[in-house]
Amino acid sequence: MKYLCFFDSQLNRRTMKMASVNKVRYICSALNQNGIDVEIISCSMTAPRSIPAQTERLNEHTSVKYFKTAKASKSKPAKLWQLLRRNLTIFFFLLFNTKKGETVACYHSLINMRCVSLAKKLRGFRLLLEAEEIYNDVFERSPSSRRTEMKYLQKCADMYLFPTDVLARKINIDSKPQAIVYGAYEFDGGAAKRRVSDGKIRVAYTGSFDPNKGGLSNALGAARFLDSRYSLNILGTDTPDRVETLKRYISEHSGKDSCEIRYDGVKKGKDYTDWLRGCDIGLSTQNPEASFNETSFPSKVISYLSCNLRVVAYPIQVLTESELNEALFFYRENTPQAIADAVKDIDFSLPYDGESLIARLDASFQSQLKNLNI
Repeated sequence: MKYLCFFDSQLNRRTMKMASVNKVRYICSALNQNGIDVEIISCSMTAPRSIPAQTERLNEHTSVKYFKTAKASKSKPAKLWQLLRRNLTIFFFLLFNTKKGETVACYHSLINMRCVSLAKKLRGFRLLLEAEEIYNDVFERSPSSRRTEMKYLQKCADMYLFPTDVLARKINIDSKPQAIVYGAYEFDGGAAKRRVSDGKIRVAYTGSFDPNKGGLSNALGAARFLDSRYSLNILGTDTPDRVETLKRYISEHSGKDSCEIRYDGVKKGKDYTDWLRGCDIGLSTQNPEASFNETSFPSKVISYLSCNLRVVAYPIQVLTESELNEALFFYRENTPQAIADAVKDIDFSLPYDGESLIARLDASFQSQLKNLNI
C-alpha cells in the first residue's frame, strides 16, 4: 500500500516533523503486522541542500520513495515554485502509479489536498485519510480556506485514521469506516527505568517552543513554584532565536530560588526514549483555550506514558473523552501555580503502569485496522 506523507528517516536531512514521522513509522508497523506491505511516498521535497531522488528500505515490509529534493529558499518566488513542483510531482506520481480500487493512505496536508483529490477522481483509488487535525483551526487562514479543507476532509476520503473521537465526530459525518490512534503506541515492557544519580524528581517538557501554543512558557512558569527537589528537563527545537531565548532564560533563572532547569537539545529513537526513562513526570501544558485543542491530540502524552511517566495536563476534551483519562493528573486552572501544585501532589508510592495502557491501545488499534478491510 502506498502511504503519502512528509517523511525522512534521518533528522535534519529533509523538511519534516519528528512527531509526525514517529506516528507514520508506528502506523506502518501496525499495517505490516496486519500483513500489508507499505511504500512510503515522501512529500518532503525541500532540504538544506539538493538531494537526488532515491529509495530506502526501512525493513522487510516497508520502503520509502524520495523524490528529488531542492534546496530550501527564503524567497517568495522560489517557495511558490517549490510548492507547485511538489503538487505536480505528487499528482503525476499518483496518476501513473495507482490503479482503480487500490487503497492509498495519505497524511492530511493543506499543501497536497487538491492534487490528491484530483488524482483520486481520475484514477479511482480508495483513500485512507489520516486526519490529525483541522489545520484552519491552527492557522485560521480564512473562511473560504476552512470550507475547502472541510469539504476535502468530509467528502474525499473512503476511510479514516483519527487521533481523537472528537475530531472523528466533526469530520466523519457519513459514518465511513474509521480507526482511532492517539499516537505511536511503541513501548518496551522489559526496559528498566534509567536511574539518575542526582536524586531529583525530574519533570520533562518536550515539543514546541512556539509562544502562541504556550506549552514551554507554562512549563517554565511552573518551575518557579517548584523547589530544589525538582528539575525541569526540556527537549526539542525551534527557530534559532527561540532556542537562544530559552538558553538565556535558563542562565538567568535555573536554580535561583526554584528548581534546576536544563535544555538537552534534540533526541530521537532510543536516545529519546532513554532520556524520557530518566524522567518521572511529563508536562503537556499548551494553552487550553487555543482552538486547535478541540480537535488535535497532544502526541507527547503517548510518548510519556510509553516510558511510564506520570503525565500532568489540562483537562481538554480530547483527553477527558479518551481512554487515557483515568491515567492522567489534571490541573484545573491554566496557571503556572496550578501546574506546579499538580506536580507536587503526585504520590509516587501509589502503583502506576502507563506501559500496560499503551499495550492495550496498541492491541485495540490492530483490531480496528483489520475491520477497515484495507
